[in-house]
Amino acid sequence: YTTAGMGVDQGKLGNVNAAASQWRAEHGASQSTYSTPCPSTPSSNILHWTNPTDRNSSPNMDSQSDTRNFDSRYAALEHLRTALAAGRDWPEALLEAMALWTVPKEIHLGRTFDYFIAGEAFDWLLLAERLLNEVRDYVSEEEREALLTIGAFPDRFDDEEVARLLDGDKYRGYLNYYYGVTVEEALQLACELEARKRDASNGVRYRDDYLDRAFMRIYGKSSLELLLAFRASAEPNHQCISSMAEHRGFTYWLFKYRWANSDKAKIASDTAKGLRQLERIRKDVQRKQKMVAAARA
Repeated sequence: YTTAGMGVDQGKLGNVNAAASQWRAEHGASQSTYSTPCPSTPSSNILHWTNPTDRNSSPNMDSQSDTRNFDSRYAALEHLRTALAAGRDWPEALLEAMALWTVPKEIHLGRTFDYFIAGEAFDWLLLAERLLNEVRDYVSEEEREALLTIGAFPDRFDDEEVARLLDGDKYRGYLNYYYGVTVEEALQLACELEARKRDASNGVRYRDDYLDRAFMRIYGKSSLELLLAFRASAEPNHQCISSMAEHRGFTYWLFKYRWANSDKAKIASDTAKGLRQLERIRKDVQRKQKMVAAARA
């Protein structure tokens, strides 16, 4: 489900969901939230990178468990701590730790971390959050926030190294997440802002259906129709609890729906629109970060 051949700069990959939410609030756009969506059932295109030794580990086991020597989580965290203590730069050490990590889902300190969406998209920023929480003394809050909000590594790090440092399956899942979640949400925002701009130029005010109009423009159906279809595809007896993880599952499902139900020209055009919106968000966030840094200096 990647958009190879579209001339995309893959060195700029990253998640801007939090930044997009801020953008929506500042530009009067509605928040892209849905009522208790359920994650979709994993398809046949599942990425298999679970270490067999991890299958016997308890889902409640944290990094200090007695069985840590048999768990990739311990290996990844130990590598990250050792590398940082030796003075290595954190972006490279973090990605190396991600390459060692093979547990697709865990419960840590009472919180569920599900690193795969539909068995295909690698939520690498969720794993980054999990790992960076263990080494807060080595990463500045500014650099940590930039990574977890817009997927931006420091300028000193070459983003093209991501493909080398992650293994094949993880990098494929990384790209699936980028196009299936990050770009898809940016496309929704772009269409919503276009509808709002048209109404403003025509003197139309006090409308609140911009998200649905964006959905009709992109998918040809309302958000409610698509949400019901998404729920129908979920695993039987799955408990529907609203969360950001479930929202990302719905967004990825929408991405696959769009690819299955649009012609090639529309797919390319819509993806390009999402990428342009993404770049606008990035520049806006980076500009504000520079202003904050200058004010602190």
